[in-house]
Amino acid sequence: MATEVKDLKDVSAYLEEKLQLVSNKFDEKRNEDKTAFDGQVKQAMDDLKAEYQKEMDTAMIELQEKLAKNDKPKRPLTFSEAFKKSIHDQSDEVKDAMKNARSGVKSTVELKAFDFSDFTGYEEFATDFNPNVIENKYDSFNYRNVLPMGRMSGEFVKYPKEIATVGGAGGWVQSDGAKPEIEPKLETYTAEAEWIAGLIKEIPVAMLDDLSFMASFLAQKGRNELLKAENLALQNGYGAISGMLQEATAYDGSKTIFIEKLIDSAFRQIKDANFGANGIVLANSNYTDILLNKASGSGEYNLPSVVGVRPDGTMTIAGIPTYSTTYIADNQAIIGDWREAQMLMRSNPVLRIFEQNSDNAEKNLLLMRIEERIALAVYYQTAFVKLA
Repeated sequence: MATEVKDLKDVSAYLEEKLQLVSNKFDEKRNEDKTAFDGQVKQAMDDLKAEYQKEMDTAMIELQEKLAKNDKPKRPLTFSEAFKKSIHDQSDEVKDAMKNARSGVKSTVELKAFDFSDFTGYEEFATDFNPNVIENKYDSFNYRNVLPMGRMSGEFVKYPKEIATVGGAGGWVQSDGAKPEIEPKLETYTAEAEWIAGLIKEIPVAMLDDLSFMASFLAQKGRNELLKAENLALQNGYGAISGMLQEATAYDGSKTIFIEKLIDSAFRQIKDANFGANGIVLANSNYTDILLNKASGSGEYNLPSVVGVRPDGTMTIAGIPTYSTTYIADNQAIIGDWREAQMLMRSNPVLRIFEQNSDNAEKNLLLMRIEERIALAVYYQTAFVKLA
C-alpha cells in the first residue's frame, strides 16, 4: 500500500492517490458522472479495508511468533527454594511477626512462593469433598411466619391491654337523666426482650479455609438452631417471654372430637370474643389424622367436607390455614387471630466467629456464636384458644 493508513484523516490522502485527484476536485468529478464516481469511491474503500486487514493479520502472526519464543516452561521451585524466596520477598512481614510473637500477639505470614501443584505426588494425597453436606433436618414451620413482626428500640415495650368494659352505649332520652357510661378497664403490660443464642464449638479452621461451602453450611446451621430456640420460646415461653401456650385462653366447649374442638374454638369461642381466627397450629400427628380420616363403617377415607388443601399444600379447616409442627405436642393446638399478637425484634440475628476460646487458637479451632433479642406481645388473650 503506497500510502500508509494510520487513522481516519489519512483516508483522504489514500483516495487522492487511488482516484488520481486532489480532494478539492472530488465534487467536480462526481458531477460529471455520479454513478461511475461513486462506484470508484466504493471500490477504493473496499481495497482500503482489504489492505488494512492484511496488515492486521500480518501483525497478529508476528505477535504470536514473538510470544511463542518467550513462552518457555519455567522449572518449578523446590521446597527449599520456595521457602527461601517467600522469606526474602516478605522480610518486613516476617520481622513484624517475630516482634508480635515476643509480645504474645498472634501473627500470620503466608508463604506465597509455594505452588503446591508442583510438588511430586501431590495428586495422590488430594482429597475430594462432595459439597452436598448430609445435615440434620429442621422443622419448616416457624412462628414468625404467622406472627406479625415489629421492632423495639429499648429493653422492653409497655402497652395498654383492655381487660373488660363496664357499662356500654345504649338508648337515651332526656327523662333518663345521665347518658349511659362506658368504662373500659385497662392494664399496662410489658413485653421484655430476651436473648436467644447458641454456640457452635470446635470448628476446624480447615473447614472454612479449604471448603468454602462449609462456611455457608455452618451459617445455615446456626440460623436453624436459632430459629428452633426462637420457636420454642415463642410457643412455650422463656424468661420474660410468656409463650403462646401460656397466653392463650383454654378451650371452654363441650366437643370431644379433635377436629370438632378446632372448629368450635374458631367459630364459637374466638368469634364470641369478637375476633376472627386466621390460623391453626397443631402437631404433625393430628394434621395427618385429619387428612387420613376414615369412615367408621366402611373404613374408606372420607376427608371431612370442611377440610381442603390449597395448591401450595397448605391444609385449611373451614377456610382457616392450618400448620403442623414438631414443636407442639400431640393433641395440642393453638387457634387464634394472629393479628392480635406480635413478635418484636430488639436485635437482629448476629453471627460471630472467634478463636479466643480456651485452647482453640493452639488447636486451629474456631467458635461460632449466633444470637438475637426478641420479645412477644399478646394484645388480647381471648383472641387465642389452646387445646391441651
